[in-house]
Amino acid sequence: MFFTDERAQFFKPLTGKYREQVVECLRLLHERLYSAQADYGESLKRDQVIDVFSEALERAPLLDGDDDTSRFRNNREQAGWILNLLVEHGWLKRDKDEASFQSTYPFSRTGRLFTQTLAELDGRSVRTRHRNTRNTLNALSAFVDRGEVYDLLDAHEHSERIIADFTDIIAELEERKRELVKEVEAQQLVQQASDQFFEFMEKRFQPDVAIRMSADSVEKHRDRIRNTIEQIKRKPKAWKTSAENELRRLAPDLIVNTDAQVCLS
Repeated sequence: MFFTDERAQFFKPLTGKYREQVVECLRLLHERLYSAQADYGESLKRDQVIDVFSEALERAPLLDGDDDTSRFRNNREQAGWILNLLVEHGWLKRDKDEASFQSTYPFSRTGRLFTQTLAELDGRSVRTRHRNTRNTLNALSAFVDRGEVYDLLDAHEHSERIIADFTDIIAELEERKRELVKEVEAQQLVQQASDQFFEFMEKRFQPDVAIRMSADSVEKHRDRIRNTIEQIKRKPKAWKTSAENELRRLAPDLIVNTDAQVCLS
C-alpha cells in the first residue's frame, strides 16, 4: 500500500495555503541535487536546504485567492517550517551522520520520483528524451555477447518506453494547443496567442522531434534490432533454454501463457 507509515498523508504539503511555495521549494532542491548544478559528493545539511528554500520562496508568491497575510516573520522561518513539513510527510529524509552528529536531508525515493515529475511539468529547462530505441538495441546486443538475461529485461523495459516517448510530446502539443484556444476564447489578442503557439512549435516541439528522428529513430535502428533478434534465435538450444529458465525465475509476471514457448525458442 502507498499510504502507509510516513506516507500516510504524503500529499498534504501540496494541499494547503502554501502549496505553490512548497512545490517551488521541491523543484529548486531537485535542481540543486540532480541537475548540472549538483555536487554529487555532498549531501545538504539543514542550513543549506533552508538557503535553497529561502531562494525558492522569493519567486513563489501565494496563489490568487489565498489570504496574503503570512504567519511567518521571514522566508527563512517559513523555509524551516516547509523542511519539517516535507520530512514529516515523507518527501525528504533526515539522515544523521554518526561521526559528525550532523543531519542531512536527501529526498526519499518516493519524494524524488514525484518531484522529478513536478520539475518536468515546470518546463524551465530543456528536456532530453531517453534514447530508448538505441538503448533497446544496445541491451539486445549486450545479451547476445554476454548472455545475461538482465540485459534482455533492460531491452524489454526500454522497448516499452519507445511509444510512450513519442506520444508524450504529442500530448504536450495538444495540451498547449488547448491552452492557447482558451486564451483566445478569454478575449486575449489572437496575435499574441498565435505568436506563443509558433514559439512553442519552434523552440520546443520541432527541436525535440528533430532529436528523436536523428538520434532515436525507430526507422534508423529497426533493421539492426531485427538482425540482433535473429542472432538470438540462432543461438544453441541449450543457451536459449538456460536463458528462458532464468527469465521465468526473474520475471514470472511477464509470462503470458506458461504452456507457450517464449520468443527465444
